[in-house]
Amino acid sequence: MDDYVKSMSLMEYEEMRQWMHQAFDIPNNQVLNKDSDGWHAMVEMYHDMKNAEDYEASVEWYKEHPYEEIYDNLQSNLAELKELVSKDKTPFFNVMLHRMAYAHAVTLFEAMVGDLLKSLALTDSVLLANLVNGLSSDKTKKFDLKEIATHGVNGLIVKVLSEELYHNPLTVLKYVDMVSGKKMPKTHIPKMIAITSIRHDVAHRNGKTVDDVYHDLNSVFVIDAIETIELFSKDVFLTLTS
Repeated sequence: MDDYVKSMSLMEYEEMRQWMHQAFDIPNNQVLNKDSDGWHAMVEMYHDMKNAEDYEASVEWYKEHPYEEIYDNLQSNLAELKELVSKDKTPFFNVMLHRMAYAHAVTLFEAMVGDLLKSLALTDSVLLANLVNGLSSDKTKKFDLKEIATHGVNGLIVKVLSEELYHNPLTVLKYVDMVSGKKMPKTHIPKMIAITSIRHDVAHRNGKTVDDVYHDLNSVFVIDAIETIELFSKDVFLTLTS
């Protein structure tokens, strides 16, 4: 909890201390700091409360933004990227643009998958039950009563799905199958694995492989990758919603 307190701004720190005074009926003239009795326990309770508020806000956001909107936004953004890449500029500008567009397309896809899963799980009781059943049989996922009490079931669902990294197509496959109760087509999995691997090279090695060779990210190559992402995202959407 010390790191949590250190990360606060002065205003946030004072807000927490005011909460302590009110929640535990501590006189306002009594100084509260890390040397106070019960300080660490109060900080932990405040931290849990703020987390719960954040998850509650997330739950409401996903309820207010239907899954169709989330999917349509991805398709619109990918179409804009393809149009941008198709317009040749100077050679240097093209290289930079193609790398950014390639990486951004994968990032958009990852965000869409996470948001789509959360939106559907929070608004469809059948899909929520599928997810809960799937998580209960997943030996890598264990939840204690404190987590459930702090976040509530919906908040815990948002927490679990937010912690996953959807740049791995096999992780996407796992959760889409789990939530939908169906088997998503694997048609585009091999190309998606290659795309996400190249995206890693772009993000972490400026577009080079481990052998120090640049990927040739020309406009045709980038547009083909974006179109594969469109097809894969369509499989995700249809498996979850049809």
